[in-house]
Amino acid sequence: LPSPDVLEKSLEIPMDGIRMYGYTVRNGKLYLREPDGFIEREKINAAQLVRAEGLIRIRDAARRLIDAESNDLPDGEIESRRRELNVVYDAFVQKHGAINEHKNGFFREDADFALLCGLEIQNEKEKTFSKADIFTKRTIRAYRVPEHTDSVIEALQIALNQRGYVDLDYISKLTGKPAEDVLDALKGVIYKNPETERYETSDEYLSGNVRRKLRIARFAAESDSAYSENVDALEKVQPKDLTADEIELQMGSTLFTPQDIKDFLVETL
Repeated sequence: LPSPDVLEKSLEIPMDGIRMYGYTVRNGKLYLREPDGFIEREKINAAQLVRAEGLIRIRDAARRLIDAESNDLPDGEIESRRRELNVVYDAFVQKHGAINEHKNGFFREDADFALLCGLEIQNEKEKTFSKADIFTKRTIRAYRVPEHTDSVIEALQIALNQRGYVDLDYISKLTGKPAEDVLDALKGVIYKNPETERYETSDEYLSGNVRRKLRIARFAAESDSAYSENVDALEKVQPKDLTADEIELQMGSTLFTPQDIKDFLVETL
């Protein structure tokens, strides 16, 4: 951010949708929005002020286009905002040159300066700039939750993204397959946790305190053989037991009680 000696508190400027740490021009002065209000950017000459106005118009037009694409507005509205961006950008370049030129560096405190620079593609060899794809075609597609997929694995990922857990009913609805077929297809990919009686992904179930989980799975398998696959999977991920020479304990460890330390000192000394 600019140093305090080039900034001055401004009293009353309406927000008008200006993003935090965004520049705005009011009454022939350049202001930066901060959490406590607007502050004036001083030591800005007339030429920089004119370029700032142009950069703000490009910034706002780019944001309007991005919002339109992100919210999946009608194609006509998106095309209208794309034309607006082209018009304000062409007008700026014709008068002031490319956005990425060094003389526009004074605007870098704006939170969207990186967005502005990204509107241009630099030709390193010829030292020129051209328009990015956003000027000619759609670059953002609004995410739509799939309503059907033939892949059970893909349906599982959709369920995890949308529900946050393994929802068999939702997966069945996405694939059009009964729960029994879904379970067969996901064998080894999901496991039913005998503690919660809910299905979990293998990454979740076969991690953490796997020793405790194995004890619980073995107990559950005694009354329900379906949990035998849990036992088999958990046995494969059990950590190796340390040998005596691999264990190093420091004095003060929670494994030692004060009486243990006293007994050691008495016996040794």
